[in-house]
Amino acid sequence: MANPVGRPQHRVAQHRKGQPVVLPTSGTSFAQWASLLAEHARDAAVVEQADAWRQVAATPPALPAVEPDVDTFATAGHLSAELDIETTRMLLVEVPAAFHAGVHDIFLIGFALAVRSF
Repeated sequence: MANPVGRPQHRVAQHRKGQPVVLPTSGTSFAQWASLLAEHARDAAVVEQADAWRQVAATPPALPAVEPDVDTFATAGHLSAELDIETTRMLLVEVPAAFHAGVHDIFLIGFALAVRSF
């Protein structure tokens, strides 16, 4: 499927190399984007995955039910941690680069893993 914003990773690479950032000359209209999305949804590879995604959507959340009398700000815990320079550098530079992701994506993955282990 066409990427309506171009390839942002190429823009970042241009910036890091000190090159001027060249943006696409035009964007994609909503109508064109919707048409491309509908076409992509009919692709055989996407259709093959439909049952798997329906199963994921039908799976109930694993978190325990909320108990309003217990789950309050007053009963919340607190955790504080500090990372050394090398670990911080890895989290902010190496890991996002290895996964072609942003720092926020990596933090979100870490949060999801923490919630999953709960």
